Amino acid sequence: MKVYFSLLFKISTRAIRQVGLHPVLGALLAVAAFITLTMVLYAQTEWAGLFMVLFGVYFQSLLMSTQRTEFLELHFGKRQRRRIRLIENSLVGLPFFIVLLASAEWLLCLLFVAVTGVTSFFSFQQANVRSIPTPFGKSPYEFVVGFRRTWWVLMIACGLLAIGIGVDNPNLAVSSIVAIQLAIASFYSTPEPGFFVWNSNRSWSAFLNWKLGLMLKNTALLIAPFSLVFLLIYPENWWVLGIICAVGISLIALVVLAKYAAFPNAMSLPHAVIIALCVSFPPLIPLAAAFLSANARKSLKRYLHDPNQ
Repeated sequence: MKVYFSLLFKISTRAIRQVGLHPVLGALLAVAAFITLTMVLYAQTEWAGLFMVLFGVYFQSLLMSTQRTEFLELHFGKRQRRRIRLIENSLVGLPFFIVLLASAEWLLCLLFVAVTGVTSFFSFQQANVRSIPTPFGKSPYEFVVGFRRTWWVLMIACGLLAIGIGVDNPNLAVSSIVAIQLAIASFYSTPEPGFFVWNSNRSWSAFLNWKLGLMLKNTALLIAPFSLVFLLIYPENWWVLGIICAVGISLIALVVLAKYAAFPNAMSLPHAVIIALCVSFPPLIPLAAAFLSANARKSLKRYLHDPNQ
């Protein structure tokens, strides 16, 4: 088990070095980004503690695939596999637990600890989600895969909307749209194979415009039902909904640009920090978009030819 965690540590440090950062600096930037996002969340909603639990459970769920569980059990045995999964869940959930503890969210702390322990014994069969139908058959890669992987976020969003309306809390109701936007941003966390980009037969600028257009259309498709219900119940808060949708879609667009700025590698830590800064200070979004677009151009020109240049 010690060898396993040593290997994970080496893989993590190597990934940070590949984006041009010293592991210590990368860790400090990640901590700073997490603290910044947490402060923004707690400043914006009184339900921040519940969101911390949901985010923590989401990141823990990424470790719960059946294939990964079978791999651990094959190499370490059933008993050691459970210990490894419990340690992994604890390490992933520790930042969220510290925030809940510092905020004196005692009930949520107990709930999070219980969920952390229970989920270490379970796994998800990822193959089953492939049969879930999606409305994104003509939108390659991100939305088809992402929707099938995070369909449960839509269920949570429905619950937030219903509870918010039930207790007459428009802030909680509109947070359902924020949850969907966060899920959509996660769709772009994994780069597709370079052949898929090359095969698009577009210039780098046309390719980015195409990807951003698909993102805008599909995002509108997902959030439209929630937005309509919100406007029917709280028409006086139309401006809140407008700001959240505009800022959220702009940040998702930054994620798209950041994905291709680092292509064919995964999104780099500096790009993630830039997006985190834009979350805390949205007026930076235009500058960040220009910077990420320039980086995306350099990355995509290796795969795509611009006939105008």
